[in-house]
Amino acid sequence: MINLHVEVSGLNDISSMLSGVALQVPYAASVAINNTLNDIQAAVRGHVHEAFHVRSPAYINRSIYIGSPDRARKDRLEGTVRINPNRDVLAKFEGDTTKTPKASRSLAVPVFREKAPDIIIRRSDPLSVKKLMAAVAKGAGARGYGAGVVGQIKRRRAKGMHGPMQQELVFLISNSKGTFLVERTGARQTRVLYAFKSSVPITPDLNFADIAMRTALDRWEANAEAALDLAIATAR
Repeated sequence: MINLHVEVSGLNDISSMLSGVALQVPYAASVAINNTLNDIQAAVRGHVHEAFHVRSPAYINRSIYIGSPDRARKDRLEGTVRINPNRDVLAKFEGDTTKTPKASRSLAVPVFREKAPDIIIRRSDPLSVKKLMAAVAKGAGARGYGAGVVGQIKRRRAKGMHGPMQQELVFLISNSKGTFLVERTGARQTRVLYAFKSSVPITPDLNFADIAMRTALDRWEANAEAALDLAIATAR
């Protein structure tokens, strides 16, 4: 016969340790929540870079953020990942199906960027709508180029070319297809810069809520286990 004798000592120490772990549970939960928030933020950012042609990665990444008040604490076990509502770039792709103008009668759709999606149009850019419309508003006249020419703009040659400033005309054209802002690039050459639309369709490609839920369900168990291990290791 084999006898197995088990003796347990130090029960008071074990009770104290378990009590310390119990006190650490809210802290562990807050750590697990915050790590899950980080995972959600990374997943949404990654999806945006895959689903959209991102010309300003840093700007987009900062738009998907977790503020300091959004972090969980052991006395407030909840957290939030946000899309900056002041940046009307991403939120409209979550549930909207149509984009309409906010302060004007129409939207300026940059047609010339369809063949060069990497182009970034800033407010100070010569090809910004504001700059071009200001040139049109000056009403430089047709100058023999046809009745549609109502303005002109001067800008430098394309990047990589050298020489003095070249004069190029910009003008508005309206027909049965709509209104367009056109640039004359040569004696008989033009290109459409912008098309003015009352609205444009939007496909809800952001999927913020779906990605957040999938990520939370996928990562929560591992994050909770790691946080509990940390709580046990740091319990006193």
